[in-house]
Amino acid sequence: MATAPSPMAPTDRRVRSGARRRTSLLSGVALLAAAALGLAACSSSSSSGSSSSSSAPSTSMGTSASSGASSAASAGGGAAAGVAKAQAQVAQLSAKTLKYPVPTTPVSNVASLKGRTIFYIPLLQQIPTFAVAAATMKGAVEKAGLKLQVCNGKANPSGVAACVQQAITSNAAAIVLDAIP
Repeated sequence: MATAPSPMAPTDRRVRSGARRRTSLLSGVALLAAAALGLAACSSSSSSGSSSSSSAPSTSMGTSASSGASSAASAGGGAAAGVAKAQAQVAQLSAKTLKYPVPTTPVSNVASLKGRTIFYIPLLQQIPTFAVAAATMKGAVEKAGLKLQVCNGKANPSGVAACVQQAITSNAAAIVLDAIP
């Protein structure tokens, strides 16, 4: 007659999962230790390289520490220049846009297109920017006597291809792709 294990006695399953957790934890600790050793090796090789190039013998900790500090300062100078360049680029790209290049070439013989349809195919119709573009475009094409058909690209190449094929089959006056390379 088999007896049921007592609730206090661990089953094989609990023992194995605990062993896996310990092994996983030990693996993580070993990985962190290896990374720390790698970083320490990198920093010691750069400071020992800079101390060997100094003219004074490095007999004390103060000499090697000062040469390490000078190499860090020279590396910091390069980093500071990079940070300054990045900040300048961010400032330039964050500046208010005063002029937006808009196509200015007129479409000739618009009257011949009256009543035809222009297909607007955004990458994903649910993105608010594309909804605004569609509404603005609709107002513009209606003033020219055309219709606008919006076809959702669904952020998928096959969805975009289906929209383009629909526009071609419909003999669209134009196809406007938005955010689609």
